[in-house]
Amino acid sequence: MLEVLPLSARYTGFEPVKAAQLAATDFEALENLRRLALAEQVPAPKQLELAELADS
Repeated sequence: MLEVLPLSARYTGFEPVKAAQLAATDFEALENLRRLALAEQVPAPKQLELAELADS
């Protein structure tokens, strides 16, 4: 599920367009749950890897 949702401002540094704001909020909530409960079973979504590369 995380692979298809847009990143939230927490990960990109800017607010998503209005049409994507709710989906970005969903991404952040699901990513927080993944990190807290499923980090060992579920790998980080590819978008985060791409966002980290863009920051470099």
